Amino acid sequence: MPDDPPAHHTVPSSPDSGRLPDEHTENADSAAVDGNIHVGYWDSAADDRSLDQATDRLTDLVAGRHRLRSQAAHVAVQRHRRPARAPAFPARKEARHRCLRHFGEQLGDVTCLEPVHVGAQIDMGAWYGYKPLYRPEALGGVPRSVLIEALRAEGMEVGAPSGPRLSTLPLYARPENPLFPGTPKKGGAAESGSHAEHVERHALSLPAFTNWPGDRTLIDRYAGVFRKIGRHREALVRYAAGPSR
Repeated sequence: MPDDPPAHHTVPSSPDSGRLPDEHTENADSAAVDGNIHVGYWDSAADDRSLDQATDRLTDLVAGRHRLRSQAAHVAVQRHRRPARAPAFPARKEARHRCLRHFGEQLGDVTCLEPVHVGAQIDMGAWYGYKPLYRPEALGGVPRSVLIEALRAEGMEVGAPSGPRLSTLPLYARPENPLFPGTPKKGGAAESGSHAEHVERHALSLPAFTNWPGDRTLIDRYAGVFRKIGRHREALVRYAAGPSR
């Protein structure tokens, strides 16, 4: 990296735009050693905040304009912006992986579910919920809503995923571009019979357990409730077909 003097900040063209300095300060040079590119936001040419402060400013702006869950924001800040300050994150991530792998193993004999499969070479599951797919044909066609009702009656924290398919949202389905007005964009209606539609209609949203081995007993109880539902399949079918439904 060149030994340039501190960068002079140009005024952003609009309140929504940030900038990547054309020159590199010593601060930026040293920040790049950790393998990350750091981007900051300065309000004006007179703004003399440091690169770390400008990075904080950009993070706040992005989080304020887009839906960003609290844990995702914490992970992004602590792991990527300040990796040296997050020594506990890899251990926490591995604990969650172990919890989810164990959950999947315990659900292997539950015929009404398709457990989440994550290959050993795949790095995921650190901060998302656990979402197996429901197989209604294994429970006599009982609707997902009735299964959720039965599981909740057993004390489980469970529901349908909160978000719809992305292809059904205006941002993707409509030709108008709400993020960059006037910029051409191709809209497309959601397709019937897609895998995404199948997941939307059959997924169950379960907790993402994080404390290993402390959550193992609770995970086993959750799996046990699914087995109990399977043993009482006929009763659930009759309940689903009852006049109160």
